[in-house]
Amino acid sequence: MFRLSKKKWLFLLLLSMVIVLVVNFYSEKLFDFKTRQHYENNNINSNYFETDKKFVDLKDKVKILCWIMTIPKHLKTRAIAVKETWAPHCNKYVFLSGVENKTFPVVKLNIVEGKHHLTNKTYACLSYLYRNYGQEYDWFLKADDDTYIIVENLRYMLHSFNPDNPLFIGRKFKMIVPNGYMSGGAGYVLSRQALELVVTKGLPNNTLCPVGWAEDVDIGRCVTNVGVNHVNSSADSYGKERFHPVHLSGYFSSNLFNWIYQYSLAKVYTKAECCSNVTISMHYVVPEQMYLIDFLLYHVEVHGEVSRWPKKFPML
Repeated sequence: MFRLSKKKWLFLLLLSMVIVLVVNFYSEKLFDFKTRQHYENNNINSNYFETDKKFVDLKDKVKILCWIMTIPKHLKTRAIAVKETWAPHCNKYVFLSGVENKTFPVVKLNIVEGKHHLTNKTYACLSYLYRNYGQEYDWFLKADDDTYIIVENLRYMLHSFNPDNPLFIGRKFKMIVPNGYMSGGAGYVLSRQALELVVTKGLPNNTLCPVGWAEDVDIGRCVTNVGVNHVNSSADSYGKERFHPVHLSGYFSSNLFNWIYQYSLAKVYTKAECCSNVTISMHYVVPEQMYLIDFLLYHVEVHGEVSRWPKKFPML
């Protein structure tokens, strides 16, 4: 019978221990690397996007520029919260203001700040975007600095539309102007062709694009006058709304603003019927809530639950 000497047994034992330690060391390193990579990758924020390549690829097919209206006093609170949460999900994002800032990436426009000058500010924003990015992106999303946008859901909706058609998309309000307008607080979207018509045909003509008392009303009137088509319903296939001019918590309380019932073209529902599972926007979101919503959306998972998003995109 083959026997090993005591020295050889000791050598093999030590070698085995070294191998086990090395394997454990590199296994932990690999696990730490993968875990760190998962949480630090700015472009992939959840297991859903890691496993479903269709939705990752959609970012290259539906190119969205997000422009955020802000003012100097909100740069260190609201604007930075937007910058650190939903804005990076856009293909490009731009903050626009009337004042330059050396520590925050904001585009300075030659405008007067103030709530009574919002229409002129918006016209200046549209002109800037068209001159610099008019042919580079498909869609142009306007948002306030207290609006939260779920960009992936916006991209999912927009994939069914052609940006070369003049389109205006958002939460339709039926008041004030004959053809209605899209809520400014809920965010609205202009197609590439719509942006071109507004800037080249509308802005040079004060009759087509006048300055009135409310920015979103004026934009609604302007886009209608230059031949842009309103998408009257942005609801999902179940009839639930995706753009929300209020904070979602309002639908679950008895203090929902009365004006929303009067203004909304679509019927307003409360509680769980209020909102689409693929909701796009919500308004009146303070910075702390921005971070909380972002954390819940992109980092919290329910064990045992899987996404019920369709594997194929239904045409809207």
